[in-house]
Amino acid sequence: MHCVMLQWHPMVGLDFHDEITATAPPVPAPNVPHVCGHVLYGWTLGDMSPPAIKANGMRIALRGTDIKNGIPHVPIPPWPPILLLPLVIGFSGSKSHFGPASVTAKGKPIAAAIAVVVNLNLNCNSIAPLPTGIVIAPSTVVCGMTLGDILGGFFAMGADALFGFVLNKITGGIGKWVAGDAIGKVAAKVLGDTVSAVLQTLFGSPLGWSPEGAPVGELGGKFSDLARGAGEWVGDKISPPPKYGPSPAGTGTSAPGATPGTGTSGPGATPGTGTSGPGAAPGTGTSGTGTSGPKTGSAAPPKGGSSPSAQALEQPFHAPPLAPGNPTYGLFEDPSVEEFG
Repeated sequence: MHCVMLQWHPMVGLDFHDEITATAPPVPAPNVPHVCGHVLYGWTLGDMSPPAIKANGMRIALRGTDIKNGIPHVPIPPWPPILLLPLVIGFSGSKSHFGPASVTAKGKPIAAAIAVVVNLNLNCNSIAPLPTGIVIAPSTVVCGMTLGDILGGFFAMGADALFGFVLNKITGGIGKWVAGDAIGKVAAKVLGDTVSAVLQTLFGSPLGWSPEGAPVGELGGKFSDLARGAGEWVGDKISPPPKYGPSPAGTGTSAPGATPGTGTSGPGATPGTGTSGPGAAPGTGTSGTGTSGPKTGSAAPPKGGSSPSAQALEQPFHAPPLAPGNPTYGLFEDPSVEEFG
């Protein structure tokens, strides 16, 4: 299983950026390592679930969320390569690509850690966006991901890295042309990198903030989505998601391994009439296989896609922590809500 990623989960990374030394005279210093870090919510720019949809008391990060601008970076060593640091921090980014297609909030899949409690983020680097960020994501709320979800995330990450590499070459070339050689190498480097960063902000790029509808950003997003779809297709061919079928008894439907019933049930719910998810006891809510838990909840019925079932998290929603000694886990609806999808 994979921990759901939340707004205050920290990202730490080691990014490589071109710098200029604060010496006399200044000297260009390419690919200087920078320790960086922030929380997924960033300076409120991260893409999160609505405030009423929470897990462990925190809003849930959505797949594709980007910390965006203002990620603190510290060069190693911290001095003298610091003259380009304002650009590095001001136009930074760190993007999360993994999560189950079957569990959504605000119409988007939620984000989950690829390695149980650790996620690999695509971070800003001078040569191209690279997976140099690590998110530490402990949570008592977990979800499943299919092989299609996992390969789709890696394919989308690769597409963003490739698109960012090409974009850096193009905007960097424009920046060098604008700066020229007459002002000296150091000044030309500063001006060229500034022009490149501004162009990518205005017209869009895989990482960092851009205005909505930025044409290059839209193109990059479509390229990434196409790559994700290819990864999901490959993953589903290698390891097909479980299929739902009619229950052996009763008038409802049940997932593989479910106890037959005639109505709906959530994991750990009290007996009643209903369909139930894998391993769940009959009860009064509905359940999918993406997540499960220790108390009654309800989930949307299976909708297909690369994951076995679909859940749409609607307001208000709170995912409680695991009960001590309870082996079940997952996402749960507030009991006052009648519908969950």
